[in-house]
Amino acid sequence: MDIQYHILYWEGTDDRSITFESEDVLLSWNQRGAGPSRCFSCCSVVDSWKSRLDNMQSSLRMCLDPSGLRFRKDIANFICLSPRMSLVYRLGRFHRYLTASDKLSLTEDNVLGTALSVDRGELKSEACGVEITKWRKDEWGAHETWLKERIRRIRQAADDRGGASAGLMLDKNGFEVGASGAEVAMFARKPQLPIREVVILLGGPKGIDENYVLPNILKIFNNDNGDDEGLHEATLKVKLPGGLQHSYVALGDLLSFHDRGLLLPIMEDYRHLGHDQYLSWRSRMNDAMHNLASSKLGLAAKMTALRTYVDTLSFGPMPDEQDDAPSGIGAGANGAVATPSDVERCLVDLEARGLLPQLQRPWRATLCLASIEPHRALKALLQLEKSCQLAASAGEDSNLWDKLCQELETQLEQEPAGKNSTLQDVVQALSDLRQDKSSPQSHRRLVSAGEVTALSTLPCDQAVRMLQSLYRSKPPPPVPAAAQDGGDVAKEAAFWAARLESGSALEVSLRQASKVFAPRPSKERLNSMWPGQNGHVHSVVKRKLQPRQPAHPPPDSSINGSNGEARSQSVKIIHPWHSESSTDNVTRSPKSSPKPPPAGKSSAGSRRPPEPAEPPWAALMKKAEGKREGKREAKAAIKRRPAPPRTSPPRTSPPRTSPPPPPPPPVPAYAPSFEEEEITNRSHKSARH
Repeated sequence: MDIQYHILYWEGTDDRSITFESEDVLLSWNQRGAGPSRCFSCCSVVDSWKSRLDNMQSSLRMCLDPSGLRFRKDIANFICLSPRMSLVYRLGRFHRYLTASDKLSLTEDNVLGTALSVDRGELKSEACGVEITKWRKDEWGAHETWLKERIRRIRQAADDRGGASAGLMLDKNGFEVGASGAEVAMFARKPQLPIREVVILLGGPKGIDENYVLPNILKIFNNDNGDDEGLHEATLKVKLPGGLQHSYVALGDLLSFHDRGLLLPIMEDYRHLGHDQYLSWRSRMNDAMHNLASSKLGLAAKMTALRTYVDTLSFGPMPDEQDDAPSGIGAGANGAVATPSDVERCLVDLEARGLLPQLQRPWRATLCLASIEPHRALKALLQLEKSCQLAASAGEDSNLWDKLCQELETQLEQEPAGKNSTLQDVVQALSDLRQDKSSPQSHRRLVSAGEVTALSTLPCDQAVRMLQSLYRSKPPPPVPAAAQDGGDVAKEAAFWAARLESGSALEVSLRQASKVFAPRPSKERLNSMWPGQNGHVHSVVKRKLQPRQPAHPPPDSSINGSNGEARSQSVKIIHPWHSESSTDNVTRSPKSSPKPPPAGKSSAGSRRPPEPAEPPWAALMKKAEGKREGKREAKAAIKRRPAPPRTSPPRTSPPRTSPPPPPPPPVPAYAPSFEEEEITNRSHKSARH
């Protein structure tokens, strides 16, 4: 399916909409701004929740392909629009920039941080693929003019590809997108202008204002003015099962329908029948399936009823479709040269639509696909898709992987693959460059899976040419430790792809952008741009740049003098404002009057005295360090002192003797029994009486 999606994400909850706080604004006010910014200490993105750009970033993550390694090629760009600012992510260039900069994960620093760097002029838009447009607050409606120009470009792209453009938006009053199980259109079998460009309209967490914003956007989409600047077809309003959802969940659900091959046929049938007829057809279809499911017939009776129904239909393609092939056979997306990544994407689509088993691919099929040119593999997969549809409609069950392997092997026997034109040739070229002739390395892995994935985005002949031109005179980089890591080879492939797209100028710009890091503001700039009252620097900046002072005074052993004097001096150092009190809180002794300020300066109007050039606790630390150094020197001198000569004879140990036997246990004294004691006591009592 040669179709391109454009994601339009609206975020405009207030008059300020989305914005990035510049460094000057943050330094001029002792408060945080209204949008995301960059931390002064770690240079990471902070306050990403402002303007709900965190939700926008989550929606952008839904544009990854099912493997999660790169963006979908069927999504051209991701647009975040608001009344005062627009962000456009050209996903192809943005992915190349992330690969070249070794930023493969879509974190807030990589998604929002890149846009923040472009906004501050640290990166170029053509290098990283992120474009930013701003409008002043008094330019209300400037975003509509900008959107009209963007829609006009999308319409022109559809005209150039011989198709039509359409809009798609999520609405609670739209028709529900359901999976009928058919990945082909039921009525629009051969449209005159197939849909090639689709704009998906999404809203942020608070949606789109239905009174002021949404009517103007739909007016631009539907070309109500009749000036041929809007989309070819009216905007389709659909809803998804499950009720109200977040934008990223809804976008992921829509793209899953596309992966199964159900979204585009639904749009074509809706466009062919119209709103009322399509809803009537969907209602009849749902009633038929409900009646079949709720009937009390057994499995055999239901299968017989379905077989009778299928036998009444005619099989095979329509007369005008027998030799028809979609545009782009032997080419990649948008007419580009086919690459191994296009073959992999086609296989993923066939597996998602249920035409190929989603189990582990046979090794035979993997070798056959790697040994043939990508455009011939795509043609074989197209023929397999048609045969799968015919087999499914006829109720036949066959081993499609074996059928694909037989077709590829037959083509290779009739016409062998050319030189440096297959994925196997690319892998072999990299292996030959890394292989050491002097020692056997059969037990080592010469190519990683990440490098193969990165090289598969290039045409095979260009990938081999890149490897030979870069590593012919110098050794290639080592194999990455992780299997999914592309390493330096992936970066060079990104640079080479930029050269193939727009020449060496874009490649040079991308190389420069990959080495740009977020700069940190200097201390002098912070102090000069963040003045407080009476020229005093705010403590917020000081805490960021200076080390934190200890919360407790230093120990008494590190300060010369008595315990009371040391504690009093440490308290004065850490809390100099205690000098205003008349009594020291530690020593409980009267304090001397403060020294007068130096000439030409007055302490009035300032709560804290001016800080000296050197921190006051530096002298104490020097004294403590001197004492420790003296102890170390004393210990070293003791170790260097020679041992005294031995004058007395060596000490000898006494001979060992056996220990004396233990003494015999003592004989216990006679103890009378209880009866004898009773008799003795009675006799004594009788004698007294």
